[in-house]
Formats: sequence, structure tokens, C-alpha cells
Amino acid sequence: MDWLVRTSELPWEPAPVEGVSWQLLQEVPQGTIKRFRLQPGASYPVHHHPDRSEWVYTVVGTLTVTLGSTVQELQPGDFAWIPVGLAHGLGNQTDEVVEFLVGAFSQVVS
Repeated sequence: MDWLVRTSELPWEPAPVEGVSWQLLQEVPQGTIKRFRLQPGASYPVHHHPDRSEWVYTVVGTLTVTLGSTVQELQPGDFAWIPVGLAHGLGNQTDEVVEFLVGAFSQVVS
């Protein structure tokens, strides 16, 4: 595991969803940390993880987050916790690029 990750040196990988890309910052057996970029109008559809929790930290722009039946807009510096099994989706409903960090880990209490 590298202790320092220079994101300026990492490639942006296309996600399986149009308008979404990511950089893999860290990967360990229990999970990953990724930096995501959503182009204007792009969204990662509602889904859930039966075996891991996630957190989201907004870095740039306004991120629209669906958590169960709740929809919230996260601003830079906002943090959201997504418990195991909770349906969630992430979207960019603005005209600007949105960037955020996501950590996904198993063996976390929900």
C-alpha cells in the first residue's frame, strides 16, 4: 500500500456509466477509495451493496445523492455515510463537472 497518492499522476478510468470516470486511489482486501468525476447531466444509477458500506465526500461542485427515498444535494466539504444494503445513486444535475471521493469497505458495522 502506497502512503502517498499523487492524483495528478493517475489516469482517469471510464466507469461503466456514460459521463462518469474515476481514479483508483487505494485498494486493499477490505475495499477501495476512488476519486470520481461526473460530467454535467451524468448520474450513477441507484444500486446497493449487500456486503459493504460506503462514504461519499464532495470535493468540487454540487452532487445530488439519493439515499433510500431521500434526495440531498452535497456541497464541497459535505460527507455522506451509506450503510450496507441501502439503495443509493449519485448524480450531477448542474452545468459544471462534479468531483467527489468514495470509500467502499466490507466488514464495517452498518
